[in-house]
Amino acid sequence: MTRSASKKRRSSRDPHPHVIWIGFFLVMAACAIAYLVAAERGDAIGKEVQRLERERTALRKRLANEERNWTFARNVQNMERLLARHGMTMGWPAERDVIRLSRRTAEDLSADLYADGSSVLPDPAGIPLR
Repeated sequence: MTRSASKKRRSSRDPHPHVIWIGFFLVMAACAIAYLVAAERGDAIGKEVQRLERERTALRKRLANEERNWTFARNVQNMERLLARHGMTMGWPAERDVIRLSRRTAEDLSADLYADGSSVLPDPAGIPLR
């Protein structure tokens, strides 16, 4: 066997050194692109989380303000002050406008409401609603 034959056999089995470097750089480039894509998506998700946190903070402030306003409005003195500021007068209803309910069961109440057997409430003016 000559020297050139053994060299030819060895070179056919071993890949060319440039092929190894090209493969290494291709793998590194693919990893770099994957890293950039993942970093960009992470940044976008982070910005969305920050926006949602700001919105949550604003909604909590709004809720606290509305609860404070509701507590303020439920106070009797404040309600009278607000009515006076807007020129509104309120008084107690007349006796004929008061409806008194007893502690009867729902079945008794519904039996009284639908005494004529209809499935709808009667119209106060006497006009059927159907």
